[in-house]
Amino acid sequence: MVHRASGSCRARPASRDSRDLRSVGVRYEYTRIEHHENGGGVVVNSLAVVGDVTGDITDALVRGRARFTADLPIADVAELVFVRSPHAHARILAIDIEAASRATGVLAVLTAHDMPQLRLHEIHIIPEQLAPLALAVDIARFVGDPVAVVVATTRSAAVDAAELVDVNYEPLPAVVTAGAAVRDGAPVLFPAYGSNVALAWDLDEMDETFAESVAPSVTVRGEIDLPRLSTAPMEGHAIVVAPTESGGLHVYVSTQWPHGTRIQMARTFGLSLDQVRAQVPAVGGGFGGKSLGGIREHIATAAAARRLHRPVRYIEQRNDNLQSMQGRGVHIGFEADATSDGRVVHLRVEDLCDCGAYPSTGAVEPGKTMMMSTGPYRIGHITFHARSVMTNLPPTGAYRGPGRAEASIVLEQVMDRVAHALDLDPLVVRARNFMAIAELPKKSITGAHYDEANFAQLTTQARAASNYDRWRRDQRERRAAGEVKVLGIGVSSVFDSSAWFDRTDQANVRLTVDGDAVVELSSSSAGQHHDGAIARIVGDELCLPIARVRLIEGDTVLGTGGGSSGSRTIQISGHAARAAALVMRQRLIEQAADMLEAAVDDVVLHEGEAFVRGVPRSRVTYADLARDIPADDLAACCSFEQSAATYPAAVNIAVVEIDTESGHVRLLQHRAVTDCGTVLDAPAAHGQVAGASAQGIGQALFEQASYDDNGNPRATSLAEYLMSRNPLGAKGVGEVGMVAAPAAIYGAVLDALRPFGVRTMPIPCDPESVWRAINSPH
Repeated sequence: MVHRASGSCRARPASRDSRDLRSVGVRYEYTRIEHHENGGGVVVNSLAVVGDVTGDITDALVRGRARFTADLPIADVAELVFVRSPHAHARILAIDIEAASRATGVLAVLTAHDMPQLRLHEIHIIPEQLAPLALAVDIARFVGDPVAVVVATTRSAAVDAAELVDVNYEPLPAVVTAGAAVRDGAPVLFPAYGSNVALAWDLDEMDETFAESVAPSVTVRGEIDLPRLSTAPMEGHAIVVAPTESGGLHVYVSTQWPHGTRIQMARTFGLSLDQVRAQVPAVGGGFGGKSLGGIREHIATAAAARRLHRPVRYIEQRNDNLQSMQGRGVHIGFEADATSDGRVVHLRVEDLCDCGAYPSTGAVEPGKTMMMSTGPYRIGHITFHARSVMTNLPPTGAYRGPGRAEASIVLEQVMDRVAHALDLDPLVVRARNFMAIAELPKKSITGAHYDEANFAQLTTQARAASNYDRWRRDQRERRAAGEVKVLGIGVSSVFDSSAWFDRTDQANVRLTVDGDAVVELSSSSAGQHHDGAIARIVGDELCLPIARVRLIEGDTVLGTGGGSSGSRTIQISGHAARAAALVMRQRLIEQAADMLEAAVDDVVLHEGEAFVRGVPRSRVTYADLARDIPADDLAACCSFEQSAATYPAAVNIAVVEIDTESGHVRLLQHRAVTDCGTVLDAPAAHGQVAGASAQGIGQALFEQASYDDNGNPRATSLAEYLMSRNPLGAKGVGEVGMVAAPAAIYGAVLDALRPFGVRTMPIPCDPESVWRAINSPH
């Protein structure tokens, strides 16, 4: 089973091959987490090793009982499909809809002139004139750019009619790489804007406490191309929009941020927020691809529903999904100076990001790369220059670990190259560059507010868990024997950032007449299985078994919040839920004290009952308390705002075996040691890191959304888009594994190929690329 670890499966290729993680020997170990007393409360030690976890699986997603947007039984719903540009860059001369409009079952054929003329401008640092309308007007800027919609009584009728829409195009010169887009004389996507550079960053900062007193003795440099990737969740974009009698909209949408959908719909159609309700059915994965509040497909569907005065549904198909949810697409050049003992004193980075035709969340990722560009290392001087560049390819968006994965792979390559240049062990070089424990927490010169972390301890545990020294010995023996199959060992040490935006949520906890608790969250689930952790938080505070705590979320009537992205849910929504539960706990205690005629301090709560300390026979149930608590006091609503992001830490060690005759890469081992703070739901936490690591393996070895010179996608189905296959069956949303794993695996591949003179190679490290690297002159 393939897992994109927001808990939902990715779509699955039919054949089994080396991409199945069982066949490449991926294993995870688990070390029991220690507990200690701290200020009267039980606190979980932050050091944990990711491992295999077994247990009862009750999740409706796994059991096939979940109801997705496409499953909703909505009466009189019409189906919508898009007519999309076959050209990467073309002027739209005319659109003839007559034949399509007369086709059987067709209710409407709409073009840009029938749509709201308000741009989808959600990211305010991006110039508004670069934001798209719902449908392309005058110019199509990538293959797949939507130019019209067909709405019919059935999807098959809409698909057939879409073939009858006759669009007259005048092809224009296209640019399909960021490098080509910034050359002099390159076609400009928005002539009125005058440039293909959407955003730019420049940073040159030195730590005032850091002195470059020792002249560097070595300089290392390199270039890395991180290809475009598709999030490829099991379920693509999906939405149903139903107009209400009062002129509002009721929206059912597969999204990570229902409140964003509500805001965008209200803004686009001139409605008040009270007139728009967004509900989230089960979501078949997101991974950043559904993190925007509104997308063009959503707005077009809503416009059709308002025009027809009936519900309209859009369900994205796989060929469109592989283009609509893409991330990365970055070229990075780097250069670093280090002292004779391996300490990096100055890092210089050039980041060129391909953000596609319309700058979106992918365009702002270089800013995050810049912030995380020193990672866990004490690099005293950083020079960083980045540009996000528009090309005639689909827009890029958030993709698990946005910006941070790019920073990690650069930093780890710097450490590896310094180690090899000075003939030092890569772990030794990292140890000499780590920030000391005494320095943390610390604000870095790039603006990141790092938490406490013990990278020496993380490294020691990863070294032991991976049998690092044994693998190094085996590597030397194979090289000495001239074996065809060579070993490579890669390491990554990372700080990630979580909850780095929109750090406010609301929660409501109410007591039912049966004495159970219902938690209403402003967040939504994209399959992460955070309901178990929320139930534990509330259950612990109310002294209720987890089975008696029910979670309701994914509905904008439940309060405001930032949705489910950026690894934020537990630390933001969880805190809000805990605050509300504490209010309810106090009300239960006070009511019990009154009914039991006891002092408040003598009341004990235990598994849904209250009794007087020392007199356990005198007790009342929560149901008894609920009958006497005033109705207005049966619920408590609280908000929580977190002042800053948090920074999980990890050390990963990967071991690969490469057949030098075929170029085949076999992943023998991957160990991930993660400082993830307090663990509230162990199986989910393990799944988060394991699933993210599996996704990172895919990025390093298999996955690539590539295009030909004319901007046509080479992968339009899962037959062409290769993905790793993960048999662990775990669910999770942790991004730290995705940030750490690609750097470790890429480093392992280059480590194995170093005797052949290979210093760099394209990502992904597929067999052909590896074979070419081995057999090319260096």
